[in-house]
Amino acid sequence: MLNDELKRLVFDVTSPKELNLLHVSVECNGNAELVFERIKECLVLILSVEEICEYHDQWRTENSYELLETWFKTNLLCDVEDEQLCSQVGKVRYFHEERDWFWWTGHVRGNDYIDVYLQVVGWPISGFDDLRWLLLCCGATEVEQQDAVSSNELG
Repeated sequence: MLNDELKRLVFDVTSPKELNLLHVSVECNGNAELVFERIKECLVLILSVEEICEYHDQWRTENSYELLETWFKTNLLCDVEDEQLCSQVGKVRYFHEERDWFWWTGHVRGNDYIDVYLQVVGWPISGFDDLRWLLLCCGATEVEQQDAVSSNELG
């Protein structure tokens, strides 16, 4: 599932199967395009590290995660003023296959809004706070779970 999620992020292609997806509304401060690109870049990097390290326990250690956290601090958190968000950089370690939500698709809806759709395999969703944290670190100002939608409704 992790590999499929990474493909959806990189190539923006979803499979035709019908799914119920969780709609997440992301509010931004006039910079939705930039925030959306940051979200995708961060998720691709985090999931790539997970994918590469999946079968190599010796690499799925502190060294891999320290490099990921360093990149995150240097490239993203340097622009974040919220100390609480910055102090939780260790959350990048919790985007592994055991999550019960996975990126399906997303799009920018104007300068201030992004719609994100997640494939959910468990309820209630555990780990959603990790996603909320990531979205806020990428520049979102508000993150709200909305109603479920069918993947067929997305077109």
